[in-house]
Amino acid sequence: FRKELDSLDGSAARIKACRGELANPEGKNTFRKIAAMETLVEMLDVQALSDLTPFLGHSYWRLRDRSRELAANLARAGGITELVGILEESFDPAERAGILAVLATSGNKSGIEPARSCLKDASPVVRVAAARALTTLGGEGALPEVLAHFAVAREPNELSGFEEALLVGTDDPIRSAAVRDGLLEMLP
Repeated sequence: FRKELDSLDGSAARIKACRGELANPEGKNTFRKIAAMETLVEMLDVQALSDLTPFLGHSYWRLRDRSRELAANLARAGGITELVGILEESFDPAERAGILAVLATSGNKSGIEPARSCLKDASPVVRVAAARALTTLGGEGALPEVLAHFAVAREPNELSGFEEALLVGTDDPIRSAAVRDGLLEMLP
């Protein structure tokens, strides 16, 4: 695919070819898609985030993981505002959850408020991703809020997702104790 791109005349033709490969997220051209993502990131930098977004919550791990890695690098390089804007405009729960995972991976504290607002999302997938992002980015300070949402969660997948989110950072004894104490306070 990269040889095909090199043979094209001009940046516009290369961008069009890459976007053509990415047009059908469910297509079976995985490695061409990955090459297209990487090329768009090289060529467009932060503007490539919108091209990566449909793959951030993809069911196939190769596409999901690579797109998240590329998007997190772009977020670290100043694309956090664009990523938050895409999150606010997106209606697809898997896509929104993927964006929240990227915000968490980026380590940028600007992702705390969007994650906090997504705790109230209608989709349990998004709420779990928001809890993970919030505990990753907000640390111990986010625990009371995540615990409050955990207390009202009822769906089995959501409960296990919140449990995993609460375990983020528990290798730190202070944080582990805070999670333990918060959970004990929830008991009747």
